[in-house]
Amino acid sequence: MNPNPKPLSTQNQKSGNPKWEDDVRDMFSKLRGSSDITEVEIDDIKLKVFPGVFSPKIFFESQWFAEKVAKIAQSKKLLEIGPGTGIIGLFSALKNASVTVVDINEAAIENTKVNFAEHNLTIDARLGSVYEPLDALERYDIIFWNHPFNKTNRTDNDPFLKSVFDYEYKYLETYISEAAKHLSAQGRLLLGTSNIADLDAIEEISRKYDYDFVLVEKIDRETEVDGTKIDFRIYEFIPGGAVEI
Repeated sequence: MNPNPKPLSTQNQKSGNPKWEDDVRDMFSKLRGSSDITEVEIDDIKLKVFPGVFSPKIFFESQWFAEKVAKIAQSKKLLEIGPGTGIIGLFSALKNASVTVVDINEAAIENTKVNFAEHNLTIDARLGSVYEPLDALERYDIIFWNHPFNKTNRTDNDPFLKSVFDYEYKYLETYISEAAKHLSAQGRLLLGTSNIADLDAIEEISRKYDYDFVLVEKIDRETEVDGTKIDFRIYEFIPGGAVEI
């Protein structure tokens, strides 16, 4: 199954037509995966995938983000929001990063703990929303989130759907607005996203909090959506409005 069908485009998100969202919700309901724990292998690393957690075997970007973030976070303190199976933090831990993860999905927290244990790695995994579970004085060198690309005007209580849809990008706004409290002096705030996200809305939020929204990495996907290629990107939020975009 193609995990990035036509309804995911930014054009459809901005059209005001609710059908695109119904189609996306239907698609992701089919991607909940097995009711059993399964196992996948990514770049010779075996990972367990719990029910209610997205498989990195289906979603190509998980591996790409994991590889890129691991290079950036090597030997640093990494905070990841929304780890899913833990693949991104795991790749970073294998590069000697000290990793903390936060997720609203209890299945994802347990999944991450199991995968780190399987590789004899240490993980600080906390259940909660964005920075909620953190102490006021905790600081990190890198903060990263492969965020829910789809901006919606519907509220969701299902943690699985919250990994796909972000109501009015409210969680994303919290991620940006409160990040400075948890960044070290030279810390970097990064976002994993795509051209299927509402990038204009993200840039607007970043400017609201005096950040420049600067592209760090990008890769094109061969799948065609609405006649344009899907791509995946890593952006950095740089404070002070000092960088020309």
